[in-house]
Formats: sequence, structure tokens, C-alpha cells
Amino acid sequence: MGSIRVLQVTGAMNIGGTEAMLMNLYRSIDRRIIQFDFLTFSKMNGYFDDEIKSLGGRIVYAGNSTSFKELYKLMKKENYHAVHAHTLFHSGVVMAAAKAAGVKIRISHAHTTKDDNFTLKRKLYILMMRKFINQYSSFFLTCSKEAGVFLYGHTNAEWLPNIIQTEKFLAKESAEVMKFKKDNGLQNKLVIGHVGRLMEAKNHEFLLDLLIEMRTEKLEAVLLLVGEGHLRKQLEVKGAQLGLTEYIIFTGALKDPSTALHAMDVFVFPSTYEGLGLVLLEAQAAGVPCITSEFIQPEADAGLKLVKQLSLQQSKKEWIVEIKKAALQGKHKGTDLRRRKIMEKGYDTQKITARMSELYLLEKGGET
Repeated sequence: MGSIRVLQVTGAMNIGGTEAMLMNLYRSIDRRIIQFDFLTFSKMNGYFDDEIKSLGGRIVYAGNSTSFKELYKLMKKENYHAVHAHTLFHSGVVMAAAKAAGVKIRISHAHTTKDDNFTLKRKLYILMMRKFINQYSSFFLTCSKEAGVFLYGHTNAEWLPNIIQTEKFLAKESAEVMKFKKDNGLQNKLVIGHVGRLMEAKNHEFLLDLLIEMRTEKLEAVLLLVGEGHLRKQLEVKGAQLGLTEYIIFTGALKDPSTALHAMDVFVFPSTYEGLGLVLLEAQAAGVPCITSEFIQPEADAGLKLVKQLSLQQSKKEWIVEIKKAALQGKHKGTDLRRRKIMEKGYDTQKITARMSELYLLEKGGET
């Protein structure tokens, strides 16, 4: 077989856990043999689009994300060997179109554990799309057991650990970290950090509520928020109303958050749901103690005793007690141990890349 092209269906390649995983895979895969196209439903330039093009990939546009006909025509024209869908229940129409277009390898990939829309119309849509996904996919992948059950309705999906760039996060030059702290006013402060899209599921307002309590307790705490999203203005307004503006640092989206993670004393992750929590693994790779909600998946704990789970129903004071304990605990010093534990957990870039390459290069999917 010569080189092949794989269509990755994401909707847009902006910063997020799924997109970061895909870019890590794309950087690692042998692009002489396997090349990626990325299907977008937005005419806006995606965050990773320029890098994708520099690596030989293409950004493919579809005007109507729900149009079976448009997706079918695109796949038929480009003669893709594999289609890999990451768009939750929308993957059903993608898989159906790929099957009709004669695509040999059709992969659905589960990345989340919850849907925010509970209307009857949405429930019927989910039932139909789940049926299509199960009927037309040749392979089922998931980032965690719970995410697989949510998307597919069964436990037969293959767990594919997300690729993280472990080496990048293990260590940073102290001068680089100190410069970041100085530039962002973090010196001699208790830095409570978070990395993630500014959206409802990440529960940033909870972080602001924690910060006001910590400031009330006379703790010299600041909140470092790495990420961008539609809630930024709302969070800035709430921060101002609470008198916290000077204690909250919005960095925006960072292509490389590793320095920011090393600048944090405690990583706090109060999500209301997560398919995995890729950034939590990155925080552990950096050796940062982590306080999380109960909704983080067990696959995201590397076993370094850096993660403490709390319920969102617990009081803010209980959260603050654990944050202070974590800060006193300090950062994990064992770089080699962190590397080994993360790899033992399954997050081995070489093995994951090899497995995905094997799937993409198969001559036939799971048909009988």
C-alpha cells in the first residue's frame, strides 16, 4: 500500500483536549505513509490550521454539518481510506456517509461523558445517531470507559490512551518559569491554576468563588486561568463584581502551557463532567499537585499521589483546606518516576501512535 489520507472530523481545530490529542498524534505519526485532512464546519481559521498545513495536512470545509449528501460527496470525491470521527453523536451521520462512500476504515471516538441538552428532540436524535454509530463504524475507540458507555451504550469500545507530550511537561528551566511569574505578577503568591476552555463544563465560576474565600482568609492567592472561550467576558465581569480583578490572570489560549503549569502551586480542576481530563495528566507530568472534582475519570490519575478528588457538594472551606495541604506538599521532584508512571498508565506515545497507524492502514474494517 502507498500513502493514504485519513479524514479527521472535529468541526474545527481550535484548542481543546480532543484537538490537542489529535495534534500530538499527527506530529508523531509517519506522515510519509499516513496524511490527515481535517474536516471543519466553520470558515473561521482554526488555532492549529497553520501547523496542520505546514505538516502536509489539508483543511476541508463542509457548509452543512448535518448533510449526509454533502459528507458523502466529499468522502467519495477524495477517496479516503479512513474516516475518524470525534464529534460525539454527530459521528452517526459521518459514519453512515463514510459507509455509503465506500470508506474502508470508519472509526468513532468517544471523548466526553455528558450532553447538556436534555430535550425530547435531542434524546430521539441521540437514539438514532447511536444506532448509526454502532451500525456503520468499523472500530469503536474511547478515551475512558465512561465516555465509551455514554457514546456507544456498551462497554465494547477499545480504550485508546490520549497522547500527551510527556517530555515537554516534565521539567522547565527555572529562569523561564521565573520570567513567566514576573511577567504575570505571580511572584511571592500562592498560584492556583487551571488550564481549559472557558466554557460551562469547566466550572470556572467555582474557581472564582474559591478565590474570594481564600482572599477573605487573608491568603495571598491568585488565580491563573489558561485558555480562551465564550465565557471570558462573563468571568471578567464576575471577577470585577467580586473585587478580584487584580488577582485573576487570563493568559488566553497558549499553544504550549507547560511553563504556565510549572508556575502553578496547585492545579484545581472542578469540572462538572470530563471525558478524560488530558490537561490533568499534563499537570501531573509537571509534578503539580492537583485538586479535582468527582467527575474526573480514573484513567486520568497517573498514580503519583498528586491527585485529590473532592465532591462539588463539599463546602468551599473543605476545598480550601485541601488546596492548602497540596501547596504545603509541594511539587513532585522525581522526574524519572513521573515519566515511568505515566507510561505505565498507558500513555506511551510510541505505542499509541503504532496502534493508530495499524488501524488506519488496515485493508478492511470490522465488516463480516
